[in-house]
Amino acid sequence: YDSPTGEVISSLLRNTSRMFVFEKVDALVLQALMVTNRLEQAAKLEEFEVTGYRNGLLILDRYNLSAMAYGMTDGLDLSWLRAIHRTLPAPDYSFLLDISVEESFRRRPKRADAYEASVERLRKVRQNYLNLFAHGDSKVHHVLDGTRAPVDVAEEIARIVEAGR
Repeated sequence: YDSPTGEVISSLLRNTSRMFVFEKVDALVLQALMVTNRLEQAAKLEEFEVTGYRNGLLILDRYNLSAMAYGMTDGLDLSWLRAIHRTLPAPDYSFLLDISVEESFRRRPKRADAYEASVERLRKVRQNYLNLFAHGDSKVHHVLDGTRAPVDVAEEIARIVEAGR
């Protein structure tokens, strides 16, 4: 959230914006801001690729599938969401660490933004994630049991990445 667009998104999600009231922000506007924010960072991602950083790992917490899962929850069309994200660099792997919504609230009861405060909303988001991953490229999209010990999840991710090299 440290870019100009990121600051606007952060203020909208945390209901601190003087420009908008979150509930009244159009889903299209929010998606456009999120894509713009990612495009602000796209050059850095491409630079990592060109300079050989790909021999290591670049890990992003939430990327285009996150925007699609939340956008679909807001009633946006998946084909439109895919189209606006097509210009972004594609990830080599996407991992969904799947846990129930109830478990997510147990682990992190305090929610920093209005976008994630509703259990019912997050149930829809989770289902959208599961659908996206189920219909995605099985070499790229991996759903992992997030209730396992962190070391076990990390080892599974390492095995998947190593097998793909």
